[in-house]
Amino acid sequence: MARYDRIAALPNPDRTHSFTGWPVFLDIEDDDRDMNRARRARIRFLTIRLVRRVITQGIDSIPIDSFERQLESVREELGGLPARDPERMRIAEFLHQIRDRSPLQLTTATLDLGEAAEAEGLEHAAEEFYHAALDLATHYRLRAPVLPRDTSRSQS
Repeated sequence: MARYDRIAALPNPDRTHSFTGWPVFLDIEDDDRDMNRARRARIRFLTIRLVRRVITQGIDSIPIDSFERQLESVREELGGLPARDPERMRIAEFLHQIRDRSPLQLTTATLDLGEAAEAEGLEHAAEEFYHAALDLATHYRLRAPVLPRDTSRSQS
């Protein structure tokens, strides 16, 4: 049997020279034999793949039935997690929020997943969700709402 611990590690490729969404798998790099962590990384990858598809093809170019099938495939994978699992609930909520195919809703929900991943210490998944949310916002020319200025402080 081959000794993989003697093979030199390959550097991670630049994100522009790799397949879409791969950075989510870097979060399991230290413990890639843990099946639970691997299953969760797979679910995150399938989720980001759905978002990346919208970015590359445009939401209006994706047939509704194809979009629904992709949502369902992520939902099926979620079935492998415990019913009350926080990540399962977050991704299920994400799938529910994006069902109407609104670019703003998809961007907001993707950003929320990034924040949740960051809170869980999943740096690479968080970064991938943040990049995807930024790419969506740029692609659909979404802008942050303009908030009224608080003038009470400037009148001293």
